[in-house]
Amino acid sequence: FPPPERTQNPHLLAEQINQRKQGSDESVHNYYYALDKLCREYNPQMSAIDKTIKLVGGLREELKGKLLPLNVQTPEQFMI
Repeated sequence: FPPPERTQNPHLLAEQINQRKQGSDESVHNYYYALDKLCREYNPQMSAIDKTIKLVGGLREELKGKLLPLNVQTPEQFMI
């Protein structure tokens, strides 16, 4: 079977991933799932560490400061 067609331009998806930041009133849960969806659309095989880097990079600063010392390595650890 041929690979499924991408519904969006990969360059646009990459830009959306890189610019995605957690909103001031957005829960971590909603931010996580929105960014995870973009990552899966862009590259279903994206590594856990790459997803985690994107997730942590877009967090609000006060949350990022609490999460960085925990040395989170996977998206699953991000949600704990």
